[in-house]
Amino acid sequence: MRGHGGLVYAVVLNAVASRVHSASNDKSIREWDAASGECLQTLLGHTDEVLSVCFSTGEKYLYSGSYDKTVGVWDLKEGALVRRMEGHTDWVYSVYESPDGNILSGSEDKTIKKWDAITGEC
Repeated sequence: MRGHGGLVYAVVLNAVASRVHSASNDKSIREWDAASGECLQTLLGHTDEVLSVCFSTGEKYLYSGSYDKTVGVWDLKEGALVRRMEGHTDWVYSVYESPDGNILSGSEDKTIKKWDAITGEC
């Protein structure tokens, strides 16, 4: 799978192994067909390198962490950034959806934040 303009920091495979999403220092997230390797869409909205990605339960959304100090929430059907959560004071290295449906993010600012997935509040 080729198409990013820079380093690939993270990849995630969906539950049925049909789609791969990748995070890159070219400020994009790409969705790939796992079988053919074809790029299906490019998600743009972060203003700096994208370091991590993870699926929401049900895989309707994708969460991302970035050097721009934000956590992104992407609607995969629409291919659009629907929420940008701000609150970290440094790079966001990791994102994860907790069993209760909240989003956890870890940052260079030495904090872990818990975000409400619906409201975006920390």
